[in-house]
Amino acid sequence: MNLSAVVKRRGLAISPRNFHRIQRCYSSDASFQQSTLTLFENISENSGKLAQITLPDGQACNLRLLRYPWNKTEPTTACLVWGHTKDALDLLAFEPQPIPAPTRPGSYSIGPSTIPGAGLGMFAARDLVLGEAIAVERPITVLAAGLPPEVPADADLQKWPWKALKEMQGRARGAFMEYLTEAQRTAFSALYGRDDSQRFTRNYVEIGRLPGRYGGEHFAVFRDISRVNHSCSPNVELVWTRDTFCASLHARKPIPRGTELFRSYGPNTFQYWTRNERQSTLKSSYSFECTCSSCSLTGDASAESDARRTILYQDFVGGQERIGALPGPQGALTASDDAVRTGMETLLGFHSWVDDHSVPATQFLAPSEEFARIVEEEDCWIGAHSLVHYTRLMLGHATLGNEDQARYWARHAAEQVPGKYFGSQLEDYTYVEEDRPQDFPWWNARGHEKV
Repeated sequence: MNLSAVVKRRGLAISPRNFHRIQRCYSSDASFQQSTLTLFENISENSGKLAQITLPDGQACNLRLLRYPWNKTEPTTACLVWGHTKDALDLLAFEPQPIPAPTRPGSYSIGPSTIPGAGLGMFAARDLVLGEAIAVERPITVLAAGLPPEVPADADLQKWPWKALKEMQGRARGAFMEYLTEAQRTAFSALYGRDDSQRFTRNYVEIGRLPGRYGGEHFAVFRDISRVNHSCSPNVELVWTRDTFCASLHARKPIPRGTELFRSYGPNTFQYWTRNERQSTLKSSYSFECTCSSCSLTGDASAESDARRTILYQDFVGGQERIGALPGPQGALTASDDAVRTGMETLLGFHSWVDDHSVPATQFLAPSEEFARIVEEEDCWIGAHSLVHYTRLMLGHATLGNEDQARYWARHAAEQVPGKYFGSQLEDYTYVEEDRPQDFPWWNARGHEKV
């Protein structure tokens, strides 16, 4: 890096004497040196390393190719990850569990999408039941989506981060394609896109974090699941399970045969964003404009939809602040199970309401009733968020002695999130729904109130 250029660019006034003194320190100080990028032509001779970034302090970050699982009895995934992610997987002796089966085979088909210009899509091959696993698939590829934490973010210390990383990823993609099996190359080449680069950017699925110091996202590309197109009011939900190294698609509602399946491409709260926010993100990340039923609204109808979704977003964010963490979209808790349960009780405010008769039942139930109404109108929800409000309504009506309503909301709560999120808590919902609500611990504790 040229000190004269830095001085000129920043408009600094430095005397010639001080300039030479600073220059001597500048040239010897590692913090002023650029990071360097090395691309390896022969991957096999470099222990799977595709690229190495040498940081100013001498640390090296390696981009490495590997294949999981190590046993070859099941479909494997070609991975392009940072070296410490591989080291962490090695340390854990990580070996995925067998690929689980979908609820029923032959649940979907692939055909031309109902969205003009969207290529192929996935369709229900039969009537689908809420919650069932439609497809379960191990990815063709998994890639680290960003830089490792060691790489400094100060642009004055390095020129390469974005431009050179993009070039590195371009080179990486070429070598990466050669690393795929013939069947994987065939499946990947059949995905939507003009070239390999566009097939990555148009078909990736965010699967969250893997072990290691790199705490960023990882992207995965699938043979069939990557065909599922986007909607801001989706009818299926994607769940990534690291233990099996698989993604599964689950029906969010009953879906008639022949209906195209849609998932949300954005982050966890994406469905709660305004139309303009959603469109901007989809254009910048996926290069398309959404034409789903919500995004097609105009005028007052669009403004009212934005207002309703903003209420959901604010409620979700406020709930996270009180709860500390909610289940993530890929099925992993962002805090310990005990912490989540404790946080849920705080969020629900149930125990304090049971004991405080100065707070009327209508006041306790109102926020969750409004949530349920908006979710019904907008046809969008986050499973863990719905679980909180439907649990409030279940507990509230059980405490008031309203048997039908307690069963109704217990069923809705049980439908939202698989039991593994909260363990035995799911049994509580089933207990209320199918057995005797009158045996519930708080049954009719405030039965003198009627709503």
